[in-house]
Amino acid sequence: MKNSLLSLAKADLATASLILENPKNEGLFGMVCFHAQQTVEKALKYYIEFSGEDYPFIHNLETLLEISEKYNSDLVHFAEQVKILTGYYSDPRYDFLAPINQSKEEAQEAYNMAEEIYNFIYRLISNK
Repeated sequence: MKNSLLSLAKADLATASLILENPKNEGLFGMVCFHAQQTVEKALKYYIEFSGEDYPFIHNLETLLEISEKYNSDLVHFAEQVKILTGYYSDPRYDFLAPINQSKEEAQEAYNMAEEIYNFIYRLISNK
């Protein structure tokens, strides 16, 4: 079991929070959205593995959520959020694809969605 995936998800969430909290980071709101996507990707992958299945090496949160729903149908409530967050993924090798034009409001919304999903998954694994 790779507990480090959940630790990395928490670190991505903390990084997003630090960027949001600093008023000097106005041009970095796209990175908040990216770290929000990464938080959810890693948390879902952890949950899939925690549930006894190997996770696929993909970045599509909608697909990861569908797999996760086999183990807890309540996750379906996050379908709209993961659809939005999936759009914030960019491969660091291709920085021209990075989400760079997000507003602070969009970044805050992405952070809130990621935090809610992370906390839900954390509660799921804590109760088992």
